[in-house]
Amino acid sequence: SDSVTTANQIRLGGRYDYNLSNDWFVYGNANYERDSFANLNNRFGAGAGAGYHLIKEPNTTWDLFGGLVATRESYVAPTIVADELRSQYSYASLTLGEESTHKLSPTVDLTQRLVLLPNLQNRGAYRANFEVNVAVAMTKGFNLTVGFSERYNSDPGLGFVKNDTLFTTGITVKFE
Repeated sequence: SDSVTTANQIRLGGRYDYNLSNDWFVYGNANYERDSFANLNNRFGAGAGAGYHLIKEPNTTWDLFGGLVATRESYVAPTIVADELRSQYSYASLTLGEESTHKLSPTVDLTQRLVLLPNLQNRGAYRANFEVNVAVAMTKGFNLTVGFSERYNSDPGLGFVKNDTLFTTGITVKFE
């Protein structure tokens, strides 16, 4: 990149699942995102919902889930979002998603997740997030990870791109 900054992004999130039965669960989640190149000073989201374990086996899981999320965004520079000039925007969205985990071998795990977030206040506007990660065990407590993420925002603001693609590599530490 010839010493030019090409990304400036932070994403944090967490989710707690509580199994109601062998097949059904409820969840609560919270997320934070910052991406100055996308004019996003910060995005906070908190939500809750329910899900169903479509497949729940030792080497493969596949869950479907849905719920509601409240989101508050603030922008680096005011921009037109939902047909108004805004410096911040709060809205409610549906959460519709699926995620799976696959143990490909004793040392290789694959996870993927697709989430659609239709905006309930600005009909037709939505966000979509797709992530896939591969983790290869180096030792019992350390993994080498490679990830791909594609995020889409149908209304990012005037003059901003709708897609954001991210490739990551790193080392993760497992605590058991």
